[in-house]
Amino acid sequence: MKIRRFTENDAEKVSAMVIQTLKKTNSKDYSEEAINALEKQMQPSHILERAAWTHFYVAEENDTIIGCGAIGSY
Repeated sequence: MKIRRFTENDAEKVSAMVIQTLKKTNSKDYSEEAINALEKQMQPSHILERAAWTHFYVAEENDTIIGCGAIGSY
């Protein structure tokens, strides 16, 4: 596994991964309406916005993004 800084080219893949994770993992704890609202929020433009003011990283395995994380103030 490789951990590296996020680049703008990662936005679509990170967005898709976050949305997929929301649907698989969080659907047990949140209503369908809440998941849909989060899905609308986690679009590539939002990922790019967040990456602009945080230290944003991705984890890759075999050139596939398998995780992400951001360090920043809220």
